[in-house]
Amino acid sequence: MCSDVLIWGKDNSGIFNVKSAYHLAISPRDIPSSSSPLGNKCFWSKLWFSPILAKDFESANLKAEGICNVQRSSISPPSLVAPSRYKINTDAAIDINLKKHSLGVVVRDAQDQVIAGIIAPAIGNVSPEIAEAKALLLALEWAQSVNLPVDVVESDCKSLVDKVNGSFSNYSVMSDFVVRIRHLLSFNPTCILSYVPRELNKLAHNCARAGLGLDGEYSWNGCLPSWLS
Repeated sequence: MCSDVLIWGKDNSGIFNVKSAYHLAISPRDIPSSSSPLGNKCFWSKLWFSPILAKDFESANLKAEGICNVQRSSISPPSLVAPSRYKINTDAAIDINLKKHSLGVVVRDAQDQVIAGIIAPAIGNVSPEIAEAKALLLALEWAQSVNLPVDVVESDCKSLVDKVNGSFSNYSVMSDFVVRIRHLLSFNPTCILSYVPRELNKLAHNCARAGLGLDGEYSWNGCLPSWLS
């Protein structure tokens, strides 16, 4: 018995290509009214976050004979046009006097080039381990929301990494974070959570420290902002 395979129903070959996707996208039943912001949002979300393998999309785009030029979105990492998968580094910083903590997330490609990141300041004093758990949770939630294919997630909090990868479980707040992190990791079985020494996690640490001076969340897509270098 032959196993089931996925096919692209909009082309006779059964293989996805940008030309057929383009014609599907501009078909009358899918194009939203220009006076409907919600419709536009749904339309572009369906286009940009459709579950197409990155390598297939890149290959199809190269063969599309100039029909469309896929570029990086200004609101999310380029999960659809990426030639490879990604690595995420996380860290957290705390200022007890300001009663504030901050989370830093940095995304790198296979060539170790920074391609995106988030800095998220928060009010309140928390333990260092909880702050690190919040940074890791933020990274995984964000990666899942934009369909970012991640192979490795690194944190310099060894106790957190050991808890997530081990059998840690009780009725503490920390255990709640661990359960949520494990749940998100379960959606990507090939993703590895590993410990990295602080000296090899400086960029994520610098982002977290910078967040202590910000009033709101800051994110970027593309090269690392000069003020974070």
